[in-house]
Amino acid sequence: MPSYHWLLHNVQYLVSSIRTYQGVKLLYSFGIFITFALQFYVPAEILIPPVLARVSVRWERPVDMLLRTVLVLFTCALAILIPELDLVISLVGSVSSSFLALIFPPILQILTFHTEGLSPLVTIKNAAISLIGLIGFITGTYIAIEKIIERNGLKSTEAFSSFMVQ
Repeated sequence: MPSYHWLLHNVQYLVSSIRTYQGVKLLYSFGIFITFALQFYVPAEILIPPVLARVSVRWERPVDMLLRTVLVLFTCALAILIPELDLVISLVGSVSSSFLALIFPPILQILTFHTEGLSPLVTIKNAAISLIGLIGFITGTYIAIEKIIERNGLKSTEAFSSFMVQ
């Protein structure tokens, strides 16, 4: 009679790993649920007060709750509609971070302090930093767009080939 001890051990391991996985998934979801309000505080404080200023005092709370609900549903809809957020994040990062960190600050320094007589060395340094930022912006944006097109092209090819096989 064969021994099924190894099978019992593997099934127990599988069940315990499923429980562990479910526990981690539950804790992760709880963390997102708790921190979403904290992450949403700044956008809500920017977007909601101008709208509430146009509403009577009686309607402030319902309009506030409605706007918060609409904003949460909007972010949910974005998460559903953009399932592969990694490529979108890399595209937004290549555009915004290069502009905010490398292109705009040196240009703003030149524009702000040009009347005070910036030295040519500072102007050259600022131009070099902006040029490096522009190169990073162009290459990062190109690569991100290329990857988006490549992934979407691959999916359409897979969909077409699976349609042809059937």
